[in-house]
Amino acid sequence: MEVGDIVFVNHAFLGSHPQEGFVYEKYNIGSDKPGVSVILKDGNDLGGFSQQEQTDYLEFKRKSGLTYSFKNVLQLDKDFRDGYFTKAFGD
Repeated sequence: MEVGDIVFVNHAFLGSHPQEGFVYEKYNIGSDKPGVSVILKDGNDLGGFSQQEQTDYLEFKRKSGLTYSFKNVLQLDKDFRDGYFTKAFGD
């Protein structure tokens, strides 16, 4: 998964309320194991998913066409409140 991807976060992770999420960060765990961070359509920051967690809980849906450069969680929250991710989710 890459920054800008829209993923489906399944019921195994979110219980009875699976949702779409936006991959806002890709990072390395060790030398060869990329993790990704996801923010939900409702603004809930789920944080990071290891490769195994990605397999278990995330399903790639589509490329959003939106780029994002993660700086910190305060900026992420501000960007969400300012509507930066609206286009990515198709709203």
